[in-house]
Amino acid sequence: MREPDLFINEVSAEFHFPEPENPLTPEEDTQAFLRFLRFNGEWEVWPAPLRPEDPPGLSLQGFLSLERLSDTSGRFRLTLREFGPTFSFMGQEKTRLFYRIVWNAPEGGREFFLPNLEGTLLRPRFELVVDRCCWAFKASMDTSKQEMRFSFALGGSAAEFLFNQSGITLPGNLRLPLPGGR
Repeated sequence: MREPDLFINEVSAEFHFPEPENPLTPEEDTQAFLRFLRFNGEWEVWPAPLRPEDPPGLSLQGFLSLERLSDTSGRFRLTLREFGPTFSFMGQEKTRLFYRIVWNAPEGGREFFLPNLEGTLLRPRFELVVDRCCWAFKASMDTSKQEMRFSFALGGSAAEFLFNQSGITLPGNLRLPLPGGR
């Protein structure tokens, strides 16, 4: 079994600390608080299995942002883009199974307000990919769009093709639709 991986595009946070000695600071500015926290990347908690006897893998990927609202309510805006866990399993005869739960929104991410979600439902997209040496099958169910999609691909790198989220361009600048309809 290999060691877990961590690939980070961005991790940033900003805290506010009071400055009582500063005459320009308002008197009510006596609390320290988090202004924002952002994570964009991929963290392999347990590595994806390479052999059938290896334990299942778990990774987290995507973009997560907490941003304090400008009012004094102490509330945060939570933004999620392609954020969620992926579970990976290895079966017999080079069969791999990936199960992914993703929270997303079409433009700019989904926003929720913390500490209470005020009746907001978190509506994820569920993806299941079965990769068998020479073919792969992907099923996805998007609960926010209320749609299901199915894809099937042949070839040695079929699963990587189905995970591609950037689209495919053929010679002559002809763009193919994304695998799974994305």
